[in-house]
This record gives sequence, structure tokens and C-alpha cells, in this order.
Amino acid sequence: LEGTKQIDTTRPKQKHLDRDTVYTPSLTHTLSLMPNRIRKRTNAPPTPATPFHRRAHHAGSWYDSSPSKLNQQLSEFLEAADAERDTTGAGGSDGGSSSVRSSPMGTPRGIIAPHAGYSYSGPAAAYAYLALQDALSASYTTDATENENDNDNDNTSPPTQTQIRTIVVLHPSHHVHLDGCEISSAAAIETPLGNIPVDDRLRRTLLSTGEFGSMPRSVDEEEHSGEMQYPYIAKLISDRSSESSCPPIQILPIMVGSIS
Repeated sequence: LEGTKQIDTTRPKQKHLDRDTVYTPSLTHTLSLMPNRIRKRTNAPPTPATPFHRRAHHAGSWYDSSPSKLNQQLSEFLEAADAERDTTGAGGSDGGSSSVRSSPMGTPRGIIAPHAGYSYSGPAAAYAYLALQDALSASYTTDATENENDNDNDNTSPPTQTQIRTIVVLHPSHHVHLDGCEISSAAAIETPLGNIPVDDRLRRTLLSTGEFGSMPRSVDEEEHSGEMQYPYIAKLISDRSSESSCPPIQILPIMVGSIS
């Protein structure tokens, strides 16, 4: 309007800031600029989204997109971590020489791994994934033993290790403000080292509780924290399945937001 001063409301006005001050908008203002990025949890079970193959969206930037180079890199990371474990005697009572190892506390039920680019976090992540490697080794060994028992009609020996059927990946959200947790709607997770099928049965069971939402494809593929786990998982599954006959292992990615 004529005679009216126009004010730019696209960002807060900065006052009394010197040149060495870094201005950070308030959380309220930041969220107000991206209302479509705020996801609220509802108690009603969500309608399952159309299945898709989650693409390796960050391959070629956060990690190598070449299958051979990526496999070699991860192998070197694991071998270096394994060698250090041997020298520290963390491989078990045999000093780490056994092909199937366990920590003094037993086979882990979960691991914690970083999610930065492999050039930064790959070597550190290898120490965590050695635990998964051990668990898979023990699981496949048990499967083979049970198969031999079945062939001999001898089912008196109880399994020594719970067989791994599904690996649940809990990862944070970097791009959306999420209230609660959302499950990937993908039918499979693509990696340069092979695709990993998603456990649809477990997904449907969790969604039926009304405590989980369905992650849209765009949100799923944009988030890197889960994706940085998939090549390691694909490699370890592939390495073990090539050594022994075993049922396929599935995965279930879950994005974790505010849960308190």
C-alpha cells in the first residue's frame, strides 16, 4: 500500500550482531518455513504404501558405487579391525583363532555403528560389524548342525544359537522432524553389493499396533544414516551365504524420531 513500509518476513531481523557472530534462526522459525517436513504420529494403523526398491541414493558420494571397490574397502576395514581384535585377545578364549568367535559376554543382540561417510567412519564401523559377523557365523553354524541332525533323524540336541532371520536397523532422522518412529515401505534395499529383502511380515505386525508410521520413499532415500549400514550388512550376508547353505536374511529399517 502507498505510504506503508513493507517488511520482509521471510527471516527474522538481525540486531546488534558483529561480524564474528553466527546467526542461527530459532527452531520455531525454522520449522515454520518447512511445515511439510513435520511428521506427526497417529494412533491409527497407517495404510501400507506401495512397495518399491529403495535406491542406493548416496552411493558414489558417501561411499563408493563400484561393487568391487566397495567390497575391497569394506574387507580392508574388517580385516584391520579383526587384526587388532586378535592382538588384544578380544576374539574369545582361543585368542581369536576360531572361525566362529564370541565375546566374553556372548553373541550380541545389537550393535551401535556410526553413519558418516566411509572415508570418515568406515574403519570405526568395522569394529561394530565384526560383532554382526560373529553372530552370523554362529547362526549359520547352528543351521548346518540342525540340518545334519534332521538328516540323521536326531532332534535331541538343542540349538546353541538363535538363528538370525531379520536385522532391524534403527536410525535417526536428519531431514524431517519426526514424532515417533516410521518404518521403511521398501520391498528391498538396494546396495552396490546386492539387494536385501525387507521383512514385510514384521513390518505389518508393527504397523498394526498403531505405534509406527510408514516412511515415504522420498524421506527414506534422502536419509543417509540407515543407508550407511546397508552395504556392510549386504557384504556380511553375502560372505556368509556363499560359505554355507542358509535361509535368506531380511532387513527392516526404522527411522526413529522423538519418542519421549
